[in-house]
Amino acid sequence: MTIYDLLTDESFLKYCRNASEEDILRWESFIRNNPDKADLIYEAKIAYEELFRALAQQDLKEQSAHLFDKIMQEQESFQESRFPKSSNRFTLVHTILYAAAVVIILMGSWKAYTTFLRPVEQEEEQIAADFGEKKTIQLTDGTIISLNSVSNVRICGGYGLTCRDIYLDGEAFFDVKRNESLPFIVHTADLDIRALGTSFNVKAYPGEKMSETSLIHGSVEVTIKSDHGRKVLLKPNQKLRSQNQYTPSVSIGSSTVTEKMSEVVPVAVLPLESTDEGEIRELAWKENKLIFENETLANIAIMLERWYRIRVEFADEELKNYRFTGTYEKERLSVVLDVLKETKAFTYQIQEGNVKIVTLSK
Repeated sequence: MTIYDLLTDESFLKYCRNASEEDILRWESFIRNNPDKADLIYEAKIAYEELFRALAQQDLKEQSAHLFDKIMQEQESFQESRFPKSSNRFTLVHTILYAAAVVIILMGSWKAYTTFLRPVEQEEEQIAADFGEKKTIQLTDGTIISLNSVSNVRICGGYGLTCRDIYLDGEAFFDVKRNESLPFIVHTADLDIRALGTSFNVKAYPGEKMSETSLIHGSVEVTIKSDHGRKVLLKPNQKLRSQNQYTPSVSIGSSTVTEKMSEVVPVAVLPLESTDEGEIRELAWKENKLIFENETLANIAIMLERWYRIRVEFADEELKNYRFTGTYEKERLSVVLDVLKETKAFTYQIQEGNVKIVTLSK
């Protein structure tokens, strides 16, 4: 495959123009599956933009010259039939026609610039929230992204002009400004979530078995990559929970190991969960609240690691299956652990360091 091959491929040209959703998905999938071809695709897109820019500039010059010739012909005809050469009225008409030509050409130049001659897309931007940290950012189109701990997003180059694609690892809440001509798409390892104007939460941490998309209002279409591109349309107050195809086991300071899951991917559309106070459980993290509902201590440990920048170790494997329910708001780590161990007996020790190590034992 060469740049010439790509520039003569109709599907690739539609992908460059964002003219076909099918072709966009096709080439995005090709890049994911062939990372060694990513540079070639990028160079071909740049070549397409340069070529299109040159053609647009030449077309603009030809159309401008043609317009001036036509106006001058009309002007001469108008002069000979209606007014003597010395007429001041002709001078006024000449001025009006000339001004109109300038306005039309300027408008044409602006349209050509905004449609064809935009600068090459800027490099993508990456924003991350560390352990125990949360971040809120506002994008150029007014869309707001809130990042949970140990999460990061990559924002496509040229965001708001040619694309509104976000690549997420972790958990984030999106309040999306509507733009029907430019859909907002969140990409995770296993899901693509497409929206126009809506607000929703996505939880897709590497290392966890399940991903969740929770819709607050509006509508989103979720594509499940590992289920043969199956599409699910969510309604407000619904969430989609799907098993991840790959679940690398991760912990602070350790290496990652990736294991392929079963080809059969369980998928469920469920109602959002509310607390006794009427709060949406899936959004509790935005209010600095930890909520456990019959959760295993193994899963709680993962949340505590992200929340407090610690590493949890189990001296007794049996403890991982202990289950707890509770709500904690801006509590110190020791307070949370003390309350938990009052429910089911266990002990803990905290070893200080750059990263605290919490050891749980019976």
